[in-house]
Amino acid sequence: MASIDIRIADVAFTLRSDESEAHVQEVADLVSRRVESLRRKHPAASLHQLALLAALDFASHVIKGSRGHAEFRSAISARTRVALDKVEALLRQRPSNS
Repeated sequence: MASIDIRIADVAFTLRSDESEAHVQEVADLVSRRVESLRRKHPAASLHQLALLAALDFASHVIKGSRGHAEFRSAISARTRVALDKVEALLRQRPSNS
């Protein structure tokens, strides 16, 4: 587990992570950009409030993504069942070679 130095919203952190340094830095950069974007929209908000808003925003994206993934899997599964039913119907119509 490596120690990685990052900065989010001008606050320095040292994290220990099993993820690559590049990955951790990418995540930190994403969070920092979101906090800074929120700071511009809500200049009176504290860093704590901005961090919570960013966390809520990211959690919302995760939930929407999970729902979208589940809906996609369900749609693919339904289409696969339809295609399989058609193949089985064609195979039943085919004369046997016995």
